[in-house]
Amino acid sequence: AKEDNLLATAVVGAAIRINGMVPPRRVTIEAISDLVGHSSQLRQSLKRMPRTASILDAHLESIEVFHVRRINWAEAVFRSEQNVPTKSALVRRAMVGSSIATGNEVVTLAVSDALSRLRSRQ
Repeated sequence: AKEDNLLATAVVGAAIRINGMVPPRRVTIEAISDLVGHSSQLRQSLKRMPRTASILDAHLESIEVFHVRRINWAEAVFRSEQNVPTKSALVRRAMVGSSIATGNEVVTLAVSDALSRLRSRQ
């Protein structure tokens, strides 16, 4: 239990650091392992570490959520530059593939919402 508590605390700290990275980095077990350094425990021992497993479940990002976060970050960058981009420029800055930006309904909506917000603040 002590090892579970220590690793869970480290995982929370790593997830917070990853979430704050610029440009954004996806919160994955691999990214957390890079910072925490317990990759074998994070991959194989979670059945014996319920607190760590629960914290991982709460902090890991789906690819879709990550893409939306990247789009929101790119929107903020364009806003700070006082620039209204084209759709392709926003997608390129967000480093979201154009096929994802047009093929995923949630990501497509995030792109159009970001462009609308940028255009309304001209």
